Amino acid sequence: ERFRRHILASRGSAALEQAYDQLKPAPEASAAQAWFRGYALLVLAEDAQRLNAPARADDAYLRAIRALEASVTAEPSYADTAHHFIALALAARARLAQDREDSEVAVALIARAIDTRPESAEWPDGLERTPLGTLRRIRRELESRGQTALLTNLSEDLAVAAPEVWEKSGY
Repeated sequence: ERFRRHILASRGSAALEQAYDQLKPAPEASAAQAWFRGYALLVLAEDAQRLNAPARADDAYLRAIRALEASVTAEPSYADTAHHFIALALAARARLAQDREDSEVAVALIARAIDTRPESAEWPDGLERTPLGTLRRIRRELESRGQTALLTNLSEDLAVAAPEVWEKSGY
């Protein structure tokens, strides 16, 4: 945490990924480095969104997901917190896809986000957006556009994976 804050304060968010890449941890520390690298990439992605750079944000979210998944592979006890941040990253990517009017990708990503860790549905990310809020937005837009097939797919996916979250997504 101190390392991340130091890099942010001294070199800015754009330097976070490079700083983690330059570390050469002992093999037993590689899981922790992957986890913190994933978290740093989430911070980078959120900064890219604040700067209205959606393509950079989407790419950073994807790299964050990969790093967090690598941390779980290296150390399974990291699964709960890694899956929490993976769910937030997937939901953010779903929102970015919806912003591009790519409803199919948005539906697939939000379903995967909720399925990854339903308990994270109401947790805000660094932009104060929750997966549940993103689900509501996608659901509303699918309904307003008459995209009933995608809405049905989303409903069926979440009715199995997280029925309580689907119920909360109604208005």
